[in-house]
Amino acid sequence: LLSLVCRKLGIPSEIVAISTSQGFLVEDHPADQFDHVFLRAKLADGWVYLDAASTLSTFGNPPAWCQGMKVLVLDEEGTVIQIPVDDCAANRVQITETFHNRDGTWLDGEFEMQATGHLGRLMDDRWKSYSLAMSDPIQAAQEALRLYFPFALVTEAAKLSDTSSSSRFVVSGKHRRGPLVSLGKKRLDIGRLSWELPSLPISYWRGLQIDKLFVVDFPMQADLEVRILGELRRSVNDISQVESLANDIADVTHHTTEEADSIGFQRKIKFKRKYIQDELLVESTPTLERIEQALQSVISFDGA
Repeated sequence: LLSLVCRKLGIPSEIVAISTSQGFLVEDHPADQFDHVFLRAKLADGWVYLDAASTLSTFGNPPAWCQGMKVLVLDEEGTVIQIPVDDCAANRVQITETFHNRDGTWLDGEFEMQATGHLGRLMDDRWKSYSLAMSDPIQAAQEALRLYFPFALVTEAAKLSDTSSSSRFVVSGKHRRGPLVSLGKKRLDIGRLSWELPSLPISYWRGLQIDKLFVVDFPMQADLEVRILGELRRSVNDISQVESLANDIADVTHHTTEEADSIGFQRKIKFKRKYIQDELLVESTPTLERIEQALQSVISFDGA
């Protein structure tokens, strides 16, 4: 159907064949190694990829699972091409959290999250799924956002985007973080913030045997910002920091901001590659460890 639409519109298109079961192409092997096809169409600014079987591949994004793989174009020559891999900026999440009050052992604040590319489509599908499955909209938002905020309590949430015309998902609302843990002798209360990135196996990568190849869903970028304001700011003693990292796999940066009425930080994570192999494997462990550190922060407050 997609091919017929392209033909009707006068758009050049090609059907490509791929092996989803093997994950690679043997170029001198008979054609029965393929088990899936999709379409690529040539527009003025280049090829777009259309997979009718993938909800994440709208708006011409190459299917995330096959990026970087070789596929067979079903043309007269049987041309072999490689599916392009997204730039990390194409799949981006931006999370801002602002805290201004403390209620017992919980921090009260607001949040905003923006996700684009495959991350936007993933969050939009997840949001719709929980909204349809659960009668309480706040509980549905809580479960949907757990993908990024594993230990946050959502109290208000509103979706601000329409992904029928773009791959951008935006949600904002109010939330609580905690509980704080008291260090009685030092009279400090310790809070821990943590985030997760759905395309990186941060929660279980240490259990993998990374000796030949390490593959993630797609390259991505995460921008995290935390701000503490007002009276709560004056009770802050210290905020953990992360040492910067820059290599061929990822960049990690941390910047602390401190003013009279606010304190906080910005962290940026750029995971640049889908496939990590050969000489880069030796850098995979320290890189993932640094990303682990960047996805959590410890803040100490004066004891209540």
